[in-house]
Amino acid sequence: QGQGNGAQQQLNKLGDLMRRQQELMNETFKLDQKLQEQTDDFSYDGEGEEQTNPQNGQSRQETEQALKDLQQQQRDLQNELNALTDQLKQQGLESSKEMDQAQNFMGRAGRSLGNGESGQATDQQAEALEALRRGARSMMQQMQQAQGQGEGQGQQNG
Repeated sequence: QGQGNGAQQQLNKLGDLMRRQQELMNETFKLDQKLQEQTDDFSYDGEGEEQTNPQNGQSRQETEQALKDLQQQQRDLQNELNALTDQLKQQGLESSKEMDQAQNFMGRAGRSLGNGESGQATDQQAEALEALRRGARSMMQQMQQAQGQGEGQGQQNG
């Protein structure tokens, strides 16, 4: 039973992590929209100097800082997932290939954010989220199987 509670706790942490990945993806998407508007809003004067549209309200530096912040948040989430899968392994649950995929997509999203490719990052965050969902399902099945073995498998033969 102790193992079940620990695993349930990890599952709750995973749920929280998925929620935060979703929020990060939403933030990245919003920033991507802003960046696209900014690109449309840049005009050039005769000398080829960039003129920022004053209605825009966000400078290039602010945007770059926002990308760096998102990149850091993405790295933090990736590290958390890494720690979580380690804890699950200690509790005897297999880390699924979905979790590995999620970490992989999180890493790619972080790199895309670092390169200012917010559109690509959003896609990779969506992939990471989907992989996290599949991984959570697979973990729940593992937990149910483990509990089933603990209680005897009477209900499975029928």
